Amino acid sequence: MGNEAFRYDGKRALVVGGATGMGAATAQVVADLGGEVVVMDVAEIDLPVKQAIRVDLRDKESVDAAVDEISAGPLDAVFCCAGVADGTPGIMLINFTAQRHLVERLLERDALPRGAAIAMISSVAGLG
Repeated sequence: MGNEAFRYDGKRALVVGGATGMGAATAQVVADLGGEVVVMDVAEIDLPVKQAIRVDLRDKESVDAAVDEISAGPLDAVFCCAGVADGTPGIMLINFTAQRHLVERLLERDALPRGAAIAMISSVAGLG
């Protein structure tokens, strides 16, 4: 059976925080499984993705502009992977609040059809 049950052929996924770390790994796995990947991050996005969007999750206007920049069409999955460790200014905005706002905006735009998936991941780096 392998990875066949988890294929993303013909599907689009958004990875927030997909330039580095767990987000970059997520973006790569989705691409390797045949998915079209859109990545948002404040860091430079070096992965070969369908669309790369710069976003500062500490700035609501930047988040709204990033959502508006997503190319037309539904998203089958959203992976909220952005996160910073203790001591970073705006930690709560980056790690949760802005990503929730982003998902709410996608829902308002009907960009997430019935059956779409939303995943929020984190690491123990945020514990402190």
